[in-house]
Amino acid sequence: MAGAHRVSVVSPAAGYLPLRPGHISPGTECAIRGRAISASNQALTTPRPSPDSPSHWSRVQPPTSGVHTLPTRAATWELLRDVLPVVLLTHLFFVGVTLLIPLWRHAIGVSALTVHHATGTPFDAWNRWDARWYDDLARLGYNLHGPNDYKNVVFFPLYPLLVRTLHDALAIVGRGVLGLAPQDPFYPPYLVPGMIVANLCAVAALSFFYGYVRLDYDRALARRAVTLLALSPLSFYTFAAYSESTFLLCALAFFYALRLKRWRQAGLWGLLAAATRPPGIVLIVPFLMAWAEAHPWEGSDTARRAALHLLPGALIPLGLGLFMAFLYDVFGDPLWFSRAQQAWWRTFAPPWETLYVGVAWPLGDVLRGTSTYWDPAALHDLAYAIVGLGLTWLAWQRVPRVEGVYLGLLWGLILSSPAMLPDRLTHEPHHDVLMSLPRLLLMMFPLCTYLALYRRLYPWLTVAFTAGLLVYTGRFLTGGWVA
Repeated sequence: MAGAHRVSVVSPAAGYLPLRPGHISPGTECAIRGRAISASNQALTTPRPSPDSPSHWSRVQPPTSGVHTLPTRAATWELLRDVLPVVLLTHLFFVGVTLLIPLWRHAIGVSALTVHHATGTPFDAWNRWDARWYDDLARLGYNLHGPNDYKNVVFFPLYPLLVRTLHDALAIVGRGVLGLAPQDPFYPPYLVPGMIVANLCAVAALSFFYGYVRLDYDRALARRAVTLLALSPLSFYTFAAYSESTFLLCALAFFYALRLKRWRQAGLWGLLAAATRPPGIVLIVPFLMAWAEAHPWEGSDTARRAALHLLPGALIPLGLGLFMAFLYDVFGDPLWFSRAQQAWWRTFAPPWETLYVGVAWPLGDVLRGTSTYWDPAALHDLAYAIVGLGLTWLAWQRVPRVEGVYLGLLWGLILSSPAMLPDRLTHEPHHDVLMSLPRLLLMMFPLCTYLALYRRLYPWLTVAFTAGLLVYTGRFLTGGWVA
């Protein structure tokens, strides 16, 4: 009997594992057959997932059934082993580039960098572009009239509020506990708490991203997705005193809570995202989609529970509403944050018009031989738009439905606010209508999950991303415009 045919062992993880004849005894074979029949009967009697189950949440069924969760201690150790090395390596990369650029410039006889002095260290090279605006906002608050008609009301309040809170805490510790008596009333420099907040949020965002991907995929894919996000060419903005990492943390924590149907946590994180950057308001749509899929209307008890789960969704627009109420109280205009965008040449336009102008203006200048300062940057941003839209199209059928809608809403919002107004000095149209678009792609984290699916492509992506990150970081630290 034992040598007459093959026997299969039922394994939940590996499926059916054939055993070669002659390797088991008749008694063992009978025991195996009994366990196999029992497991098969259990599989047949197990109810199919209901529409309320986590596996119904995706457009395409995830590779594992349901939500993959680990015990708290095991999950913590797994998180540390897989995310901590990525965090350490990327931060060592940023610190190394920061310290080596001044040495390299000195070695080749190039003049020292022009920086806005803050700490008196090479890290002052990070104190440029929008970091200066967040510094001004954390120190002085919102003002109506800024330099050259720029106004800091275009920057949303959560990140500068966190920076101001940490700055005041450090000042209290420095003066009250350590006995420091600096002459500068704004000591310590706001660049310090600004970069601390940004980097803490970046580490937390990568942790949430790992946990979020890990709900549906194995460790290897989650590790690849986190690495691609951490090494993406514009990820140096999560190291700088910018709000990118704060928004990324809020958005990823929102989707993580939404995936586990923790409605109150999702609503709270959505509120914080809407108070960090304008695109945060679009999170109300994924919330409503996930809620609708999780609550089929069957009976009054289900209806009451569904209504209670829907209430936290109202927190998401509240983040923007509170900021608008503040602007109305101080400046008399709740939409002042939107009107002030005109100082950055931004206006409203249909997405198709933005794409058409984004192609026609810079290419027209090149063909006519009348290129301007902004045309190379315009072509650079156009290339990112083409690649980003192409990836979004490819990822649409592979990512969960709510993530696909999130990507579509982000693209609609980005392409509806182009920088195409005339310049105040030259009165010429600003030809880089897609200005800052590469940096805004950091919000589209589902694209990293999609790219992580291609294991064979992953080594080439890491090399390309690291090279791009090195080039962009060096350009930013030497005063060049990136995005």
